[in-house]
Amino acid sequence: MNPPGLTLVFLLLSGALHAQRWTQLNPPASLFNNTIFSVVADKTGKLYAAGAGTDSAGENAVAVLNNGTWSELGLGANTLHAKGNIYALVFDPSGNLYSAGAFTDATGHYYVAKWNGSDWSETGAVSAAQNFTGQIFSLAADKIGNIYAGGEMIDSVGNYYVSKFDGTQWQPLGSGLQSLHANGIIYSVLADASGNIYAAGQFTNAAGKWYVAKWDGGSWSELGTGADALNANGSINSLATDAGGN
Repeated sequence: MNPPGLTLVFLLLSGALHAQRWTQLNPPASLFNNTIFSVVADKTGKLYAAGAGTDSAGENAVAVLNNGTWSELGLGANTLHAKGNIYALVFDPSGNLYSAGAFTDATGHYYVAKWNGSDWSETGAVSAAQNFTGQIFSLAADKIGNIYAGGEMIDSVGNYYVSKFDGTQWQPLGSGLQSLHANGIIYSVLADASGNIYAAGQFTNAAGKWYVAKWDGGSWSELGTGADALNANGSINSLATDAGGN
């Protein structure tokens, strides 16, 4: 299953107060020959993008915009070599870039790849307990560098969950009664400035309504209940937070 995609054309909104316009950011056909699913910027404002587009070797790639020119992030032996759509990109506070999606490693398992500025590597030790069981649709990073992933991953009892990478290993965020217990795919994961984690997607509450779930460091809860509930009547594909923590 694929999440909603973005347009194939990169557009930049610019201009003075009374004269704003969109301009195309010169995407090369070799890297943007299909849907774009994720765009992120590093601390310097440099743009990175990825999706269903492939490089000259037919592999999905992350593209970076340098001085108005797009190029593949990593060349030769240091390319990502992804053989599947890239749905999510995120930077950690140290400037490392993480990528995930529908691509798998040599053992056939989905994984999160890390770019450290010079090469790509698989995050986490390879073990049955840490292998993702499905596509990864969203990544998030908190202020201390933990990485979170959501998607089609299900636990031993068939519930979807958010996975956390602490720099060494991946593990579900919450266990037992404190698990998310999501009954559907997770499309979006978000970390706020206070370290809370939010998740949303195709999962519903006891009333059959789609909702945003919040992890406060100890347990998951629905964001807004009763008269203050979201009561969404469809899946939630994206989350964002503002400077005030909303």
